Amino acid sequence: MYYQQGVFNCDYFILDLLKTQILKLNQAVISGMVTVYTVVCF
Repeated sequence: MYYQQGVFNCDYFILDLLKTQILKLNQAVISGMVTVYTVVCF
């Protein structure tokens, strides 16, 4: 019981970490695209 709970918590933590990393990556990609768009259009 405790083991399953521990594994679940670990998995949840890793998933949470991945989600934040993906969000950061998306922000970087979006800001990069905005920069390129700004350079190309202006």
